[in-house]
Amino acid sequence: ARSQSKPRPSRPSIGSLQRIMAQCHEDADHHNGKITRLRGEEAEIADVATRSRDQNCERLLAAIPFLSDQFLSTGELQAVYRKLRWRDFRPGETIVSAGEACDCLFVICSGLCDRIEVLKGVSTTIGQLSRGSSFNEHAVLYEARCRRTVRAVTATVAMTLSRGDLEVSVEAQGRRRMLALARSEVLEEIPLFQGLSADQRLALAQRLKVQTFHAGEVIAAQGDLVRRLFVVESGAVTLTAAGRKWISHRESDTSSSDGLMHSEQYVGMLSLWYGAPFCATACAAQPSEVGEADPKRSVAVLSLGIEDLEQACLEDQSMKTALERAARCFLLARWTALRGLKQEALRALLARAEVVRFRRWDVVVQGGSHVDAAYMLETGAVVRQLEDPLTGAKRELGECTVPGTLICDDCLGGCAARASCTVVAISDCTVLRFPRRVLPTPVR
Repeated sequence: ARSQSKPRPSRPSIGSLQRIMAQCHEDADHHNGKITRLRGEEAEIADVATRSRDQNCERLLAAIPFLSDQFLSTGELQAVYRKLRWRDFRPGETIVSAGEACDCLFVICSGLCDRIEVLKGVSTTIGQLSRGSSFNEHAVLYEARCRRTVRAVTATVAMTLSRGDLEVSVEAQGRRRMLALARSEVLEEIPLFQGLSADQRLALAQRLKVQTFHAGEVIAAQGDLVRRLFVVESGAVTLTAAGRKWISHRESDTSSSDGLMHSEQYVGMLSLWYGAPFCATACAAQPSEVGEADPKRSVAVLSLGIEDLEQACLEDQSMKTALERAARCFLLARWTALRGLKQEALRALLARAEVVRFRRWDVVVQGGSHVDAAYMLETGAVVRQLEDPLTGAKRELGECTVPGTLICDDCLGGCAARASCTVVAISDCTVLRFPRRVLPTPVR
């Protein structure tokens, strides 16, 4: 059988090969161009997403002044934005608990949260937080315990920034500026400084001194005439009076109500401004008193002395007037009959009061005399005396040295009231005199 021969394939011409190669190059260029365009679009989308994220972060962080462009450079802000983390919380989940040590600030991105505080032993919702609200801000700057419990009401997304991430994102100089502003915000919570402008509080914050005390070390003793304010920055401080746990009362000179001070609580406001004796003994807390395990743990305290305050007042004359008004409003607010009055009403009452100065041994009020005004001690010391109508012998009823003490309120008994005792100045003193006619109706 004759074998059939297969036809040989025709060899492509040089021209055909060149056309195929040209088409391949054209397709490759088209493909590469498309990839380049897609990559460009991807980079543009990423850039838009980054700008949108940064703008969103900027808007959300706008409520925190020390994280604004007034204190941080653009590069530092960008570094902070990159360190932000997002966390999800379920309804009913506790985000932070009061008294808890936490080194993160939180900004609510979506959802609703309750702010809870223990009032008279009962957990009470005092407000709510929604998108844009922030809390625990100062924790990124120093060891501040959470002041209130925050609990998610609905599904919540929160943006967080830790102290460690802030430290690697912001240079030391920037952190110092941020710390000064945070401390000025702490001063804003103290009644004496609430009448100052933000710039004035910042100027005072820069004069604060940081002191460190070891466990059990006395910061100030009860009765000391130390003209200095102390604010706890980290750690805890115990308050005792006459050897017992200190309990808050009307003449208190501290923001603590249970004998234990944590971060941002103060003692010595009246001691600083008026030179009043310290209301309690302040000691750095022992670790066992606050549930700490480290026996070497120390307490950091911010202090402001009268010398620094007076120097600040010399540099800004309006500061002294504002401090004086705020201090007197604070004294008025502690008057039991005036509790609940708003600051505007207190300032109006103060404007109608008389400031009377007495020298040592001057008689402030004569016993048995007609009185038509209430007298409140502002500075100095007085003694109240009761005279025996038969023998004329005088019996001292006790000294008054605490600013804000009502040394004579007999006028509240009626228009024809008479002084029940004699009040004598035993040092140069200043007394606020409130004529009965200017007092609110419920008081008189």
